[in-house]
Amino acid sequence: MLLETAIILALASSALEMAIMAKAPTVRKVATKWPLTGVAMSFSLSYLTGLAFGAAGLTVMVAGITSTVITAPYYMVASWWKKRKALNTSSLVVALPVAT
Repeated sequence: MLLETAIILALASSALEMAIMAKAPTVRKVATKWPLTGVAMSFSLSYLTGLAFGAAGLTVMVAGITSTVITAPYYMVASWWKKRKALNTSSLVVALPVAT
């Protein structure tokens, strides 16, 4: 029963975190720049979600760890995408012909 509760809390927290990342570009920039911010946000959202549903202790801890494992690839892809986008933009500027 506790494991099912932790999994549901982790999924709810992950969905909430990804929704916040999609809607708040400032939070997304901070989280992709400093990865530990994303981990802290994941744990805090799991804790707050646990409080909202009346969970505590080990259940919230397992949900926090699971939520972090779920959202870690999202942060890695977001960071990679940002670097890729910056690389493509800079190479595009260099490749443009200069009018004399």
